Amino acid sequence: MKEENFGDIIDVICEDAKKQSDAAEINIETASKATATMASGLGKSIDQDFKLKVVNGVGHIQESKGTWGVTLKGSFEIKSPNEGTWKIVAKVAGKTVVDKSGVKVGDKFPFAAKTKLIGKTKFDICCSWSEKKETLLTVQLHVNY
Repeated sequence: MKEENFGDIIDVICEDAKKQSDAAEINIETASKATATMASGLGKSIDQDFKLKVVNGVGHIQESKGTWGVTLKGSFEIKSPNEGTWKIVAKVAGKTVVDKSGVKVGDKFPFAAKTKLIGKTKFDICCSWSEKKETLLTVQLHVNY
């Protein structure tokens, strides 16, 4: 499994959504069909690790991307480090989709989110670690879209 940063993973989803949108001739009928397709998903998925830098026990990553109204469903899983526990808060377009405390390596937790159809969707992940030191938090992200 290739590791990428969180922004690269979101870019893949956005590009697939844009291709789906570009393939349709835009009129009222196709616009409503495209909206329905985005709401039900494109039938694709990603399983990808990403790393988040943690300093003094706290980490944060934020990305804003044009997402074409895609619905995201999936899970996060903490892969490393092995020590301590985590509090993870993830927001998509300002809505909290994950808020979990006491998370350890191997714990998997689901999320679901609807992205913005027009404009950019902000993705925000914050974490705090029971160990107040520096590390790289490795998270496996599984997303159906």
